[in-house]
Amino acid sequence: MQAAPPPPDPAGDQDYWALQQVPQSVCSVSCTPGFHKILREGQPACCYDCVPCADGEITNGTDLSVCLKCGEDAWSNEVKDMCIPRAIDFLSYEEPMDRDYESATNAPIFTLHVLRNVCSLYNVPKTNFFR
Repeated sequence: MQAAPPPPDPAGDQDYWALQQVPQSVCSVSCTPGFHKILREGQPACCYDCVPCADGEITNGTDLSVCLKCGEDAWSNEVKDMCIPRAIDFLSYEEPMDRDYESATNAPIFTLHVLRNVCSLYNVPKTNFFR
């Protein structure tokens, strides 16, 4: 009967230390915050693509499978790793768009009032349009 060989001497054996490293078993790099992983079809579970989160969604960890939606009053930052509060804009009468909207809304009402006054001043007969 043969005796088992002695264990390797870790102090002087280069091959021993080379074998002690953990082998890399993934075919993808880790997804950073702001990205989520999507598995590649027909490949092992360690093979995936990193896809950026959509606007209004974030991931704040590595290798997450799902992006989280920000609340209604928040939005994702440019990196998409945290939600930031939305700025609330109010319409005011000083802005051109608001003035245009107001004048477009009030112009028909003003025209109808003028037309009513002219018709009543000249005694224009009223007609019933809903016969």
